[in-house]
Amino acid sequence: MDAWFRNKAKEMGVDFFPISWEVVPEEVLLEVMSYGLPTRSRHWSYGQSYQYQKLQGEMGMSKVYELIINSDPSHAFLLETNTDIANIMVIAHCYFHSAYFKNNYLFKQTDRQMVYHAAERAQRVDDYIMQYGIERVEHVMDIALAMDKNIDWNRGIHRKLYPQKQKVYRKKKKSEYDDLYGKDTNGYKEVLINAEFPPHKEYDLLWFLANYADLEPWEKDIFEIIREESYYFYPQYITKICNEGFASYGHAELMYALSNELLSAEEYLEFVKIHERVVQPGSSKLDINPYFLGFTIFNDIKKKWDER
Repeated sequence: MDAWFRNKAKEMGVDFFPISWEVVPEEVLLEVMSYGLPTRSRHWSYGQSYQYQKLQGEMGMSKVYELIINSDPSHAFLLETNTDIANIMVIAHCYFHSAYFKNNYLFKQTDRQMVYHAAERAQRVDDYIMQYGIERVEHVMDIALAMDKNIDWNRGIHRKLYPQKQKVYRKKKKSEYDDLYGKDTNGYKEVLINAEFPPHKEYDLLWFLANYADLEPWEKDIFEIIREESYYFYPQYITKICNEGFASYGHAELMYALSNELLSAEEYLEFVKIHERVVQPGSSKLDINPYFLGFTIFNDIKKKWDER
């Protein structure tokens, strides 16, 4: 089935990364979802997220079918308790997510090897915990994570420091009474340029504090770790509607094609029920499901294109 989807997606012109598949129990899927990566620096907030996601699922308020990581190759996790049809739909969904990761402008600027780099950084943080104690390390992480959305994407992850303050001499207008007031009468005055600090409004608080705050080297490293991971996750927040809409539209198109060739009427009906749960509008006008909104947008695009 995977090969069928892969070939069918390519026929549709979809360009994606190779995908590594893994079927996992719910606990593993929720853990990866809470951390955002298979391995990441430990922090109490990720455990809090895990408990929240688990409770939501137990109360029937949400259901997680899959998770795919932005990397090359992409890493996809499928829930082992999914039905066969659910996992077939998830495979189709993941191919379009991977294509979005590969081709979207924002995702193109992310670290495609973050899975491995995050694991290396997690080991450094564990070393700091052993050396300085978990309370000190978590306190620094609390501060940095509180500002993890305060990055400046337009300036980029790699930035130069502010220019050094400079003193220059400029001609000044001489007054005939300067000598009476004890002022310098040589016709020049000393001017300090770049006097304001920072020289402009600074939105990237993690970068600013990592470079200009009075931090120990290990504290600076934690700020930089969280900042680099924030740049990695930034496109996921910004493109949520488009990304999920593209994947939902894509899995629907692949499943429609599959139903004409390989699915029975009962299997197709099961898919339709699952798909409806994924793309339902939401509980209220103030709580719109991004899957629904994105799916609706892409269908509207197709409709207008077909009319033309």
